[in-house]
Amino acid sequence: MPARILATRRGLHTTYPNGHLIVQPAGPSSVKSLFQLQYSTSNPTIKQVAGVYVTSTIYPHNHSFAGQCDLFFGSLPGSLATDNTGNSVLYNAAGDAISALAQSILNGAGETTGTNTPFPSFITEYNMTVVFTLTIPAAGQYTFNITHDDGMYFGISTGLSSSAIPVYISGPKVNLTGVQATNTAVNGYTVYGGNNVLDRTLTTTQ
Repeated sequence: MPARILATRRGLHTTYPNGHLIVQPAGPSSVKSLFQLQYSTSNPTIKQVAGVYVTSTIYPHNHSFAGQCDLFFGSLPGSLATDNTGNSVLYNAAGDAISALAQSILNGAGETTGTNTPFPSFITEYNMTVVFTLTIPAAGQYTFNITHDDGMYFGISTGLSSSAIPVYISGPKVNLTGVQATNTAVNGYTVYGGNNVLDRTLTTTQ
């Protein structure tokens, strides 16, 4: 995603491509300096692959599971709908009103500029899977904070370019049934965390 600079005098945000050169005041004396913008090297970012950032898919839900995700690797039911037009994994940022999911639309600076409603016909009683590629800037310890309502579990594949294997350090793996404790329902990735419970929950995994 492109870098950006904030034009404070006009209150505008201007998006520039990676490597772009700009002249801006810097420091207490506001001396004009030359800067070359670069991608962030400290935070993981969602990578666009074949024109797609995020693929989300809706599946039927068995009401007897009462808020838990009831998708299992190797026995997925037929999907009901799929969307790959969004560029974020931020849903219902404004709150959890009972309505169709609102997916945030981000600009090159990572700021929300609007929302997309990928599944307007689905309000309750469904499962959703979300698949995307993360660019990890450097080897190290990362923390994933996921707020979800209701149950959720997630996994990570080996590195696509390095074949590096993520190492689980800490975090909950609650109420995961059978193969849910080891493999994600889609693609069978290794499971690194989850809180498959009813109601709104914050899950933190390292």
